[in-house]
Parts: sequence; structure tokens; C-alpha cells
Amino acid sequence: MVAAAHGAYREFYALPREQKLAVAGSFMQTDAEGKLRHAPRGYSPGAGDPFAREAFAVQKEDWDPTDPFFHSPAAAPWVGTTPAEQNLWPEEVHPPGFRAAVVRYYREMERFAVVLEEIMAEALGLPPAYFVERANRSISNMVGFSFAPRKVGIAVPAHDDEGDFTILSHDPARKGTSGLELQLAEDNPWTMAAESDLQQSAHTALELPDDG
Repeated sequence: MVAAAHGAYREFYALPREQKLAVAGSFMQTDAEGKLRHAPRGYSPGAGDPFAREAFAVQKEDWDPTDPFFHSPAAAPWVGTTPAEQNLWPEEVHPPGFRAAVVRYYREMERFAVVLEEIMAEALGLPPAYFVERANRSISNMVGFSFAPRKVGIAVPAHDDEGDFTILSHDPARKGTSGLELQLAEDNPWTMAAESDLQQSAHTALELPDDG
């Protein structure tokens, strides 16, 4: 299942640029107040060097339309309640089986997250369903990245991931590329450029909040 998803993404990124742009969608767009309006969905060609990467994002499709929560402002950016906010998919012939492979992987990762929540609860001495019961309206998003070879620069700028878990899967067929890498802030020229504002030169790129 994992190999099929990796293969589907490889085939998609091998398509001609115009075919990929045909499913370009909103990618972290914000409104006039700076609030997130749409979660990432569809294809993004990236912003060029130093962020030389492509991305294809999907959001939750299996949700209960009768549940008021999924129509609330909190869920609105992450759930396609209107055609303009729904997932974008390439034609099934380009590449064949892409949607089926990606959706299957998404659903399996949702189930995997439930297992991780149960393990985390037991490790903390809580009932196994403690976190599962409190996250039963999951609105996870999934992004498949394709990183361009480079000697310098960073692929994704510093950011915070919200939610219980970030599950990463590196395609072993992409020889010569690495998986997740973290930079110390003092070694990151992009962080140092904003040091006067962020005042984080003594911190690492991966942090936990003070409240745990």
C-alpha cells in the first residue's frame, strides 16, 4: 500500500508541467485578516529557489455531512463543503489509479494515527481510548512533496505542525535524496536573517511548547 502511494506520486510528478497545473489548487491561502481560508489541496508548483519543491495535497473526504461540526468555522478550511473547496484530482488516465492509491494511503494513515493515539495514552497511564475519543472528528491533511536536487537552500521553511502526529514516509526509490532533516537555527541562514524578530538562534528547529 505504501509502495503504491509512492509510485502514484512519482508518476504524477513525472507528468508534463501543464498537466500538473491543470489541478493546481489553493495552497494555504489566507484572507485579508491573515486567517487560513483554504487548507492546501491540489497541486502546487512551489515558489522556486530556495523552496524548490512541488506538492500535491488532499483533505478528508470521508466525513459526516449531517454533523454540524464539519460545517463550523473551525472545520471549514479543512473540509470541502463546497465544490471550490473539494479535493482536486488529475484525470484517471494521467496517471492511472492515482486517486485510488492516494486515498487508500490517506485512510490507512488515519487508522494508523488511532493506533498511535492508543499507544500514547497507555504510555501516559491513561485509558487506551482517551485521545481517540477526543479526536474522533479528525480533519487531517496529507501532502506529497517532490524535492528538487540542490546544494544549498531549504525545501520547507520553519513552521509548526498542529495536531497529534506528523507521519512521514520517505520514498526509497528516490535514490540520492534524504528524508526528514532538521537544522539548528544558528546554522540556518533563513532563520538567522529573522533572528532579531524571532530571537530563536539558541533553539533547534524542532521544539516542543513550554506546556509540553
